[in-house]
Amino acid sequence: MEPSSQHLYIKTYFNLRSALGLIAAVFPLVLLLGGYVTEGKILPSISDYYFSSMRDFVVGALVAIGIFLMGYKGHGRPEQNWREDVIGIWAGAAAIGLALFPNKPHSMGIETFFHAIMDDRISVVLHFMSSFVFLTSLTIFCLSRFARDATAGHRRIYRTCGWAIIAAGVVATYASFVRAFDWFEARELVEAWNMIFWLEAFGIWAFCLSWLVKGQAERRNAVILNDQSSRHLASRWVPSQ
Repeated sequence: MEPSSQHLYIKTYFNLRSALGLIAAVFPLVLLLGGYVTEGKILPSISDYYFSSMRDFVVGALVAIGIFLMGYKGHGRPEQNWREDVIGIWAGAAAIGLALFPNKPHSMGIETFFHAIMDDRISVVLHFMSSFVFLTSLTIFCLSRFARDATAGHRRIYRTCGWAIIAAGVVATYASFVRAFDWFEARELVEAWNMIFWLEAFGIWAFCLSWLVKGQAERRNAVILNDQSSRHLASRWVPSQ
């Protein structure tokens, strides 16, 4: 592959990678704005937007994120890359699961394919399983895979983001149970402050920060290696006489 072509492929890959981070970053904001326009309020959780006029955006964004994560390949040592590849496949499949398996029964007014072929309770269980796998995979990316060969400064960013995802996930899960079972008669408080929505958004933004920082670091390394390869090839080239 010619150096110029290689540089083009590198640029295309990292542009797509950045696009994924930006899609995820604006995801909660689009739901927030769209929900205000159509519903006149913030819905209690991101999953609740599946049962609103923002459903198409929810499904489209999660499927796009899922497909990219499933195709993501690690950039570390070859003998370790397979771990990152597997985590990406699990994260991507879980994101698609969040999009396909509704978290509420079809009595909410929307009949989906999976509502039609399976019991509502199975769909809800698969939704929450997908949520758990998705958040766990994102946390592993931040705390383990991204931080593995990072500089000290970037490692602090990745680990801070990883622990932020854990904290947001744990508190959001607890708030979901409070909302579902009205623990301590606090359901109205959870819904009034939109606690679950903001915690989920916070976890998403934490991962987006780590993803974009990692992408920029890998882009710089790829450009440096490409330039070194180009200079090496140029030094070996001898014009014909």
